[in-house]
Amino acid sequence: MGVRRSRSRTQRSRRIGLCLVLILGLGCQSLKWDSPTAPGSAKTFETAVPTENSPGDSANIQNPGLAAPAQTANPAQWAPLTAQGREAMRQRNLATAQDYYLQALSQTETLSIHDARVRSALGNLLHVAENYQRRGNYPEAGKLIQVVVEQAQVGRLAEFDTAEPVFAAQATHFEATGHPQAAASLLEVGLSLYGSSAPTAINRRNELEALLGDAYLRLGETAKAAPLLMNAQQVAQSRFGPESVEAAKVTIPLAALYAKQGDFEQAERKNLHAISILAAHQPGSLSLARAQSQLAQLYLEHGRAADAVTPGQAAVDILAPTKTATPLLVTSLTTLATAETRSGDLAAADRDYARALEAYEALPADEQSEETIRLFDLYAAFSRSRGRTDQADALTQRAIHDRARLIQSPTPTEQDSLSD
Repeated sequence: MGVRRSRSRTQRSRRIGLCLVLILGLGCQSLKWDSPTAPGSAKTFETAVPTENSPGDSANIQNPGLAAPAQTANPAQWAPLTAQGREAMRQRNLATAQDYYLQALSQTETLSIHDARVRSALGNLLHVAENYQRRGNYPEAGKLIQVVVEQAQVGRLAEFDTAEPVFAAQATHFEATGHPQAAASLLEVGLSLYGSSAPTAINRRNELEALLGDAYLRLGETAKAAPLLMNAQQVAQSRFGPESVEAAKVTIPLAALYAKQGDFEQAERKNLHAISILAAHQPGSLSLARAQSQLAQLYLEHGRAADAVTPGQAAVDILAPTKTATPLLVTSLTTLATAETRSGDLAAADRDYARALEAYEALPADEQSEETIRLFDLYAAFSRSRGRTDQADALTQRAIHDRARLIQSPTPTEQDSLSD
């Protein structure tokens, strides 16, 4: 009897177990698990960088390792692909090197995010991007940097020390060409990379934080910009000295912050201090040109047109000889011409408005902004005051046309998504 009961209980237990297995099995079939984002998936990230085409260095290269990853990654292929990439780099063939490095990265997708091969693969891509930057090919550099950004979003972080100079150069280019949002988004990612909080990284981190504060300032986000710029200046002064070039460069966006906050005295003092240091140590630098241009605009806004002419001319003298049109050259010439108009030198104003228009026409379309389009409003008013009604009307129509195009044109992030 005892044996029968024992068998009966065993049979019942088996039936219950079988039922549970069947129920759980059916339930699991109805569940949908979030699959991890593959390194090559088309993940749109708000920090996407501009991808405009440029001549040379294989424009619009596809990412063979990421755009169409292999069905199953094979980490054993990472080493030979990386070796081929390095050989291409030795031959200075950036397009071939990036293809091999992208394929090598795709073979790491099954590895732990902490695996050294992942960081090495990302570092190799950054090395190629840095070489593109040295050639002035920022669009191609941007494509590779975007891969690093997308990898960071799934926890696969590049080494901060390797990435920082590349991110800083790309962000500086974005800000100089009128893309502060792209710069800010890129810098936010850069400050989260592997090793960014290490004590040894404080100087590099401070550089990115200063650039990020400047980008926020250009976007009108002064509440975000202020603590970053204040801290960046404090760190630069303590590590390099208050009269150092490093501290002076941080002082320039800080002066712009004070100007936005309506503190004329602080803005003037900060600009003058930065100018005195940079004029002595980096007399032909873009940083000095920006400080001079800022000071001219500050004087102009506070009714001191005559005082604005000298720093305005100094900024133009630095920028014009480069023969490269930039938004800063357009705005500096516009400020100078406006100062000359208000101080009574109409012949000089006429000449410099024309130079500003010429520089504006040479800008790539994606570098035009509301700040540069202001040229047409001021030049139109000047032309009308001189009795040149037809010219004034044409300038006004051009301002309307370019503002409409500016509103309709995609942002750098949207443009990157379209190009994908």
